[in-house]
Amino acid sequence: MTKLSCISKKNDYKIELNENAYQSLEARVASHFRRKIHSGELKSGDILPKCESINGVSHVSVIAAYKRLSKEGLVKSIRSKGTVVLKNCNSTCYGIMISNHNSLYGMYLIDAFFKEGKYRGNSPQILFLPPDSVESVKNNAISSQLHNAVESGIIRGIFTPHHMKKNIEWLRTQGVPTVCGFLDKQNEFVTIDFNKLIEKGVNLLSRKKCKKIYVYSTNIDITPETIECGNFSNDKAGDPEVILSKVNYIQNSYDAVALGKKIVEDISREGKFKPENGFIFVDDFVASAAIIKCKELGISPTKDANILVVTYKGQMNALLSEIDQVLIDLRDYAKEAVDQIERIIEAKGTDKVVTPKYFSKAKIVQHNNH
Repeated sequence: MTKLSCISKKNDYKIELNENAYQSLEARVASHFRRKIHSGELKSGDILPKCESINGVSHVSVIAAYKRLSKEGLVKSIRSKGTVVLKNCNSTCYGIMISNHNSLYGMYLIDAFFKEGKYRGNSPQILFLPPDSVESVKNNAISSQLHNAVESGIIRGIFTPHHMKKNIEWLRTQGVPTVCGFLDKQNEFVTIDFNKLIEKGVNLLSRKKCKKIYVYSTNIDITPETIECGNFSNDKAGDPEVILSKVNYIQNSYDAVALGKKIVEDISREGKFKPENGFIFVDDFVASAAIIKCKELGISPTKDANILVVTYKGQMNALLSEIDQVLIDLRDYAKEAVDQIERIIEAKGTDKVVTPKYFSKAKIVQHNNH
């Protein structure tokens, strides 16, 4: 076991400190050693460097940092020995960092992530943050939750489905395994592959002899080139023509409802409601509104419209029970995200490369009354 107390010369222990203007020097020193203790790099019985031996840090700041760790029960000052690590308590909590927790998707995902963390024996941390707020952490009570959680050393890894670039960059400078739910330049992400999910829907509608399939989606990653439609079980039907209709990003559920109704009005006005046409909605609110509008116009969403929705398992499913569904269980997605955190931890200090994951597991809910 390596004893750090073997360092005898002054200023010969180098410590990497992050330049956080809102965090005192003693707090940063404490965070440095706290992370080493929680990660298992420093084990029970190891001795921390002497206060005067840390390069670029005054012994007063080091003493104050060690006192912090002592109050937390991580170390103890022993005469003739120095500051000794008392226990090795590995970081145990997974965190989910989310900025739009008022949406149904946000609530579903929080619930799934929380259940997965509990299943693995820890108490997940739910971190509600406004986007890109890390630089204002000191004056922002919501964002300070992230800072405090990381400083405490209890966070094993964090998953975020939202684009919070500055927060993500900050977490990685802190050495926290961070997995994104979208395409990320670090290539350690776990993203839902809507292209594959749409393909599942296209396959289903093609078996129902739909020759044209209209896809309505706000997802910017979906393009006609990325949807590979083919290999259908009904070879006689041939490959249907897929028409992708990109719609504006939906800010809230009211916009989604208005959008769903407008889409149906446009389809009806253009005479597209035919037995040989199918319609895929990649949003449950939009699909629900579309179904309601169909009924208002006297159009059967199953017999006349061939509507299918790509959606999540949750309370909206009852409203969508009449139509075909490509149903995602977010608990499976949360499991993949947590597994990715563990892969990043396992790869630390090795030559292992963590590859991105594209999640496309879904249940097909088919109604045969078309």
